[in-house]
Amino acid sequence: MKKQTEDKEFLLRFGARVNLGRILDYKRHAGIALDAAAKRWESTRISDADHLAGKMRTDFKALLNQSVFLMIFGYLEELLFIIAKTRGIDLPDRTAGLSKYKHLVKKLLSADLSCLDSWEFLRDAAIIRNAFLHAAGRVDFMRNPENLRGVVRKHAECYVIENSRLKVTAKGVERLENNAEDLVLQLI
Repeated sequence: MKKQTEDKEFLLRFGARVNLGRILDYKRHAGIALDAAAKRWESTRISDADHLAGKMRTDFKALLNQSVFLMIFGYLEELLFIIAKTRGIDLPDRTAGLSKYKHLVKKLLSADLSCLDSWEFLRDAAIIRNAFLHAAGRVDFMRNPENLRGVVRKHAECYVIENSRLKVTAKGVERLENNAEDLVLQLI
């Protein structure tokens, strides 16, 4: 029985690392493709070529960061759910988002969550996630825009607000991946 549990834990760790890595590989390859397309546009004689190349380097890269951020966050929630089920830990029915897993993290790590840097970062990232999913990244559409602005100020290297639109930086994607992996590996 112990061997079977160790095998499951190995597979969870392996799966977490590989799948998070594949999401980052997607981001890297898509970014390379965007750069290559921008270069092709710049080398044409079409009147809007510079404009299109600029959009690929700015707007499309920002959308890529946002998409990958949401993919990582979704994968994190899936892993937390799987860990809860494999450990036989019931999750609250009426709680949504990352808060649903608070009890799981407390129970498995026997730690004060405010002392876990990865949990603190992920909790803030959940506010960013909610802004993308529920307000299309529009700060002025949020119920509590000051809370969102506070997270952006706290993690200025990860998130920016431009023209009332939230954007996640490449550093924000990297930090989300690192903190998600760190938490998951502690839990397994």
